[in-house]
Amino acid sequence: MIEINGWIILVQLASFLVLMLVLSKFLFGPITLFLEKRRAEIDESFALVKKEQEESSKLIEEARERLISTEDKSKIAFDRAIKEGEEKKNEIIRRAKTEADGLVKKAGLEIERKKDEAVLELKKGVTDITIALSRKIIKEEIDEERAQRLINEFAEKVSAEDIK
Repeated sequence: MIEINGWIILVQLASFLVLMLVLSKFLFGPITLFLEKRRAEIDESFALVKKEQEESSKLIEEARERLISTEDKSKIAFDRAIKEGEEKKNEIIRRAKTEADGLVKKAGLEIERKKDEAVLELKKGVTDITIALSRKIIKEEIDEERAQRLINEFAEKVSAEDIK
């Protein structure tokens, strides 16, 4: 049968308690301390990660705002450049039209002057021919055939001078 011996139980209990004291002193204490340190490190790491996430979120938001601001500024600058370019284009066109109008007016005046000179020259030529013709008529008696020939000569001279 099974016997229960009190001394053996007491020795085993004492051995167990000594073992527990030795383990708690040399094993459980350092393990618990190590686990607490590790837990603190992990908590610090999580806190640091959370802080860095918040900072990176702020930086991302700031960068987004700067990008939007930069886009707005570049759009404004681009629009301003386009407007200035249009204004310069319109100014150049206006000046070119003014210069062209001036040149056309000047050319018109020059043509008018040349026309007036040509008319004066033609009148002078007609006058000279008329005087010459009158001298011939006075010096000679002209029959109808002779008059027709003189008129034709006159017409040819006028045509020849007009062509030149």
